[in-house]
Amino acid sequence: MIAVPTDEGPHDATEQSNWVEAWLFDVVQVDGSIALSIELLIWPQHNRAAFHASVVQTGAPLISLVELDAVAPKPPGLEIRASGLWADIGIQTALDHVTVDIESFAVQLDDPTDVFHGAYGIRTALGCELEWETDAELIAGPTINSYEVPCIVHGELLLDDRRIEIDGWGWRSHRWGVAAAGDRSESRGRQADGRWLNARSTRHATTLSVMAEAPVPDPSLDVPLWQSLVRSDTGDLVWVRRTETP
Repeated sequence: MIAVPTDEGPHDATEQSNWVEAWLFDVVQVDGSIALSIELLIWPQHNRAAFHASVVQTGAPLISLVELDAVAPKPPGLEIRASGLWADIGIQTALDHVTVDIESFAVQLDDPTDVFHGAYGIRTALGCELEWETDAELIAGPTINSYEVPCIVHGELLLDDRRIEIDGWGWRSHRWGVAAAGDRSESRGRQADGRWLNARSTRHATTLSVMAEAPVPDPSLDVPLWQSLVRSDTGDLVWVRRTETP
């Protein structure tokens, strides 16, 4: 689809129980030392929302935040509140400038798969004030009602008492409609020469070196969403995502 400015905000849901709307963000620091993945999902017909954020760093445990049963934001806003979580997505300039602010508590996980088994870890304050600014043309997403945007990303990330300046790049995407497994499998990142990379297939990821894993539950399909930050021999950095059905 070719997105128009009004597509950035919430859409009217159908009566189908698995109709969901999702805003997905990622960012990679220019030197690849730290990266984030953030997603808000909303089921307006059930007045329900989910939110997850993952921070991966070179040589450090995964920092994971997962909230699967929050109250849906009141349209047209995208502000979510739950125990230990406040987050807000701001459409500052449609199709050009979007912000994500978070104040929350997450956990450090030595084994990333513990996110599926209670997520017991060290409690960690997680916050951010980040901005995604469009850097190239939007592209069509994996479904009719979806689009993806390559961006320059900057702002601040807070981890406990650490304040980290983010000067990087990333993608953001928006989709709405009945959830399907094909919505979630893709690779997106940036090549070492600065060209943007976005592929529907994750097969080539087997030829890349995994730098970090950041899996999360995918409540839109009730399956795991496997997220990996990978690097190629030539220095390309890519977020790879795939779902695993039962």
